[in-house]
Amino acid sequence: MISALKRFDDVTAAGILARAALAIDGNPSGSYRIPDEESVREQLIAEVMRRHGLRRDDHTPRSMEQLSDLLDVELDTLIAPSNSEEALERLSTRGSLPSDLFKIEIVNQVSDFHGRKFDREERLIQKTVRSPDREQHYGPSIGPDVPAMISLFAKYFPNEYPIRSFTMLVAGQRNGLTLRIHQAWRVYPDIALDGAPTLVDLLHCFSDQFGFELTVGDKTGNFFLSAALPQDIEDFEATFEVRPESVGKNRRKRLTFSYFFQHAKPAGPKAALLVAIDLDKYRSFLESRGY
Repeated sequence: MISALKRFDDVTAAGILARAALAIDGNPSGSYRIPDEESVREQLIAEVMRRHGLRRDDHTPRSMEQLSDLLDVELDTLIAPSNSEEALERLSTRGSLPSDLFKIEIVNQVSDFHGRKFDREERLIQKTVRSPDREQHYGPSIGPDVPAMISLFAKYFPNEYPIRSFTMLVAGQRNGLTLRIHQAWRVYPDIALDGAPTLVDLLHCFSDQFGFELTVGDKTGNFFLSAALPQDIEDFEATFEVRPESVGKNRRKRLTFSYFFQHAKPAGPKAALLVAIDLDKYRSFLESRGY
């Protein structure tokens, strides 16, 4: 192991290496997360460069690319043993894995909504997950009415014009070391931020602002922490009934159901953190805030 990392446990060391590699690639997610990390990073980079014959004052693109590759190799070496990887997956299952270590995947619905602006939004999502201001995690299933293996992250992005400042709210499903992002919303301060003590509450406030009502089974609303689905379900959305009066006469609006499909034994399949969002209303609001 790199000398500068010997005083850390493997998970913390892996996080430091991952953030160092991100920073070299110019990714803002490589920001410091632990006390004295700046000094530790300088030491480990100097050691890796010295070990592989790179000049410390060489900041050419080729040298930086080589350094990034070397840090990736060190990271792979650190977590390569099967017991280490199993340990990381156990941390993921409990919801305590450092978010720097997740491989982030974003569902097509998010990229489709943002279109040509998705690259910018993806950077915001990555930064929110990698260095959140707040986070909330659900572990393994503990009951039919509680989500499982879902993580929520939030990060505030200030703007010189206060009306354009917002909190990015991201929700993803954990599967081993992969975090699959299903929801990423900009929540502006006038959407009851002070009245949302948890990130799930914040998501509920967002859906109250931009949602429409639908019925799932015997429940009606625009937000469902958990909703049971038929055992033999094939088309999830066929079980969701939109209430016409909630979207007005114009039924050609762009609407979306965003949720996490989960198998809950023995109760059967369920939709967790289901929100029903009027995307036209949401986009119009974003554009009014300089999106």
